Amino acid sequence: MTIFLRNIVKEWTYRPLAFSLLLVGYVIGIVVLSFGISVAQASRTMALESVSGSPEHFELIHANFQEGDSNIFSDIKKIALDAGKYAEIQVGIDSKINEKEHVVLGVHFEILPEWQTPLISGKQFDANDLVGGEKVAVIGKQVADEYFPEGLKKNSYINVNGEQYNIIGVVGKETRQTQWDDNIYVPLKALQNSSSRQSTYHFLVRTNDKKPTEEVNRMISEITKTAEKIQISTEKPHFSSKESEFWSNILVTAILSGIILLVTVINVSNLTLFWIVERRNEIGILKAIGATNWTIARQITCEMLFICFLSAIISILVQSCITYVFNAYKWLATEITVSWSNWIISFGIATICGLVTSITPVNKCLKVAPSEVLKQE
Repeated sequence: MTIFLRNIVKEWTYRPLAFSLLLVGYVIGIVVLSFGISVAQASRTMALESVSGSPEHFELIHANFQEGDSNIFSDIKKIALDAGKYAEIQVGIDSKINEKEHVVLGVHFEILPEWQTPLISGKQFDANDLVGGEKVAVIGKQVADEYFPEGLKKNSYINVNGEQYNIIGVVGKETRQTQWDDNIYVPLKALQNSSSRQSTYHFLVRTNDKKPTEEVNRMISEITKTAEKIQISTEKPHFSSKESEFWSNILVTAILSGIILLVTVINVSNLTLFWIVERRNEIGILKAIGATNWTIARQITCEMLFICFLSAIISILVQSCITYVFNAYKWLATEITVSWSNWIISFGIATICGLVTSITPVNKCLKVAPSEVLKQE
């Protein structure tokens, strides 16, 4: 290993231009590909966020009671709390926030949902908060700005229907507006029976790994028992336009990255060939003193792979700096991140490129005749 690293350092010292061009060529190709992966992941995340998670795993129920009755709320609450044993339930409740009319979302679940609204600060509810009916709240970014213009403190409270709720988190996205900015979430169990004559209730039913058909049907069956005159409808969200946009981004990214990577591989192959031609005398002398074709081929291939792996590491570091600047100045509508998939794909591409670009140089090395080199010397 020490000898191998010494050879790499020697090559960099003796042929800095060729070595640097090889490194830069790989870095450019891998950065473009890795950045494309991050953009595709961000597009996918944005598509899911546009409908608050996977559309296959949740459904909306709209219940319209033709005669508003303050007693309906207690029945609705009981049904939702019971359904929360098997799914996440959110119920829209007409409320007063600091004496202003506002719809509050009562939340209940006993199994942690696979998808939760993105946090800006603080924390989300856990099952203990909901089952215990704790007086806590998670609020949207716009609500935080409106009611707490000077910023949230450690023990900030919001008044819901005359009761104080400790704010534990703020949801939304720092870089853009979202559908959650004006939301206020509280544990459904903590809400006292409403005195309002609310006639329409909207429910969100979300399951983790299946369609919520069973839970929705069970809830509809229970809701219909609460009143004689009632209209119930369901709605299945979808993100067809967002999904189409996501796959378009994937296709464009794949095409552009592929073209750039192909050009990079061709250029790097030429640079590698030039690098090997410069080492022709060195290879001839190695053969003359007994080095086999296998030994030389292995050395060249290992050197190329080392350059590729070094390029992959530099590429990820470069992309991290680029994404930091993009996110800091909010140049994109969503946040770009560097994940493990970037590392895995970058090293995978580096390995493939290193092996591919080694084919021609290795063949050239094997054809070097020691006698011709010694005559020139």
